[in-house]
Amino acid sequence: MTAVTMGVGLIGLLVIQFIWMNNAAKLEFTNFVNHVNQAISQTSQDLESEESFETLLKVANLPEVQTSFQNRNKNFGRGNTTKPISDLLLNTTMKSMIGQNLGRENSTKVYSQNEIQHLEEILADPFFVQSSIFTNPLIQEVNRLRALSIGERLAPKMVDSLLVLHLKTFGIERSFQFSIQPVDASFLKKLNGEYFNQVQADSISFTTQLFSNDISLNKYYLSVSFKNQSSYFFQSISGLIITFLITFSLILLGAVFSIRAVLRLQRLAEMKNDFINNMTHELKTPIATIVLASEYLKEWAEKLGEATIVRFSQVIMEENMRMQDNVDKILNTSLLEKSDFQLKLAPVNIHEVLLALKGNNELKLQAKNGILLYQLKAHSFLIKGDKTHLINVFNNLVDNAIKYCDQNPKIEIITENTQDGVLISIKDNGIGMNAAQQKRVFDKFYRVSTGDLHDVKGFGLGLSYVKFIMDNHQGSIKLQSELGSGSTFTLFLPFVPPIKK
Repeated sequence: MTAVTMGVGLIGLLVIQFIWMNNAAKLEFTNFVNHVNQAISQTSQDLESEESFETLLKVANLPEVQTSFQNRNKNFGRGNTTKPISDLLLNTTMKSMIGQNLGRENSTKVYSQNEIQHLEEILADPFFVQSSIFTNPLIQEVNRLRALSIGERLAPKMVDSLLVLHLKTFGIERSFQFSIQPVDASFLKKLNGEYFNQVQADSISFTTQLFSNDISLNKYYLSVSFKNQSSYFFQSISGLIITFLITFSLILLGAVFSIRAVLRLQRLAEMKNDFINNMTHELKTPIATIVLASEYLKEWAEKLGEATIVRFSQVIMEENMRMQDNVDKILNTSLLEKSDFQLKLAPVNIHEVLLALKGNNELKLQAKNGILLYQLKAHSFLIKGDKTHLINVFNNLVDNAIKYCDQNPKIEIITENTQDGVLISIKDNGIGMNAAQQKRVFDKFYRVSTGDLHDVKGFGLGLSYVKFIMDNHQGSIKLQSELGSGSTFTLFLPFVPPIKK
């Protein structure tokens, strides 16, 4: 049973760890997808912003636009009206980021500071920006760009540089491939302004639309592909996998050693029980022989008038009877460790069993000037049980009541009925028990201490056997005791024990 329990526990742990690792892998994949989508989205925005910036810069620095703007300033008597336009131009440092920070070859035209300043001055004059002098060449430049192929509008090195930059921002430093392809109608419907990814074989592709604000009919999308996805995600969670394998191996190793230890202890327990059973059965033969011999010796001595021999033969018989009781207790206790134990149920007259206790314990009561009293109030006293074990149960309780009494024993046995069975109370005037002793009194091998003297003999098996038999009858046993004031054991036996489920 222990091995099965540990096996189920290990399987449960394995399942939990697998689920945890699976969730970790899913989270890692989700983070990877989100980060790549953000990176290529930012790349697309930067490419569009870059082209817009270059278009504005080119138009602003046309000679005719510059001449018209200077004449306008002279006519209105204005000087330099330049002011920062950081809110209007979000990517004025784009070329320096690509050309300098990444260490890659700059693939765009480099403009001078004067050209950028001209653009700032023009954009600072909203009336001029909205005039035909500026808008007409701007429209012409935009139309020219629309007529260009995507290869003429974008430099591959700049796209690669931006992708590397934004992927590094999210901690992704992997080799990738990108392509720019035209968009058909079905793709536009599928895209719907969102990013999507496709997993094929051991690679994954991410796609985003380029120049989404462009009103041109020729649309393009940027596709970025990563290969060897399995090895990448395996490496990303390799720490978790190694930790899991080490932990599970240690637990499995401990479980194997534990199961081996349990099985070894179980074998030793079986050997011990077999030895005890064999030993006690072997003792029963000499005990029976001693009984016959002592009885014959006593009868012979009585006939010859040998008082001394009679007295010694009586001692032999009493000690032999005590040894017989101990052997029976050991044999009965071996039942507690048998999983296939079953009662032999038959109709039992409880009053008959209880009345027989007086004769069974007569010599013990006489030795201590004790008395056994009955109040048999139960009107229904026929139950279904195992008579042999019930006799042992009540004999154990009466025997303890006699042994654990430092005065003349007075034992009362009371019966009464409940709706489902019979209540039997066995009350004594013995030494009693404190609360700590009452908690352990039904434990195997536990014996109530009587002080420094070892005047009470026994193995501490009686009450554990009593509890075991009562449980198998689907009954119960309760104890009420007070130190120095005796004890009362209350037993309940059902008329018919319910079937165990």
